[in-house]
Amino acid sequence: MLRGLFRSYLDARLGVYRKLPDVQASNTEQVHAKALQAQIWSEAVEASALPGARPDAAKLLLPALNDMIDITTTRSMAAQSHPPQLSSGSSLCWVSGVRSSPDMVPRAAGGVGCTSWDFRL
Repeated sequence: MLRGLFRSYLDARLGVYRKLPDVQASNTEQVHAKALQAQIWSEAVEASALPGARPDAAKLLLPALNDMIDITTTRSMAAQSHPPQLSSGSSLCWVSGVRSSPDMVPRAAGGVGCTSWDFRL
């Protein structure tokens, strides 16, 4: 039973990335993957508590499943919190530490603002 769930889970995780840039479809696939994660976890815990189950198997399986769940959470959080792409000269001034007013135009565009090579991170 777990083998089939793992296959479905893998397909769902791959679907999360394959459906990009359609964010809504990707999110739908991610919800499906999370549901499969919960089902896999529940069945693994139940199987490890069955009479005759080997305790060493649970000691190996459950931490590995926990790592699997943790890495997907880490990836999701990283995808949601990465810095946005720079889109204008004023953004470049902001990143480089140069204070700018809304009317500042980068020097590369003929203004008095920061230059495109002025990176002071």
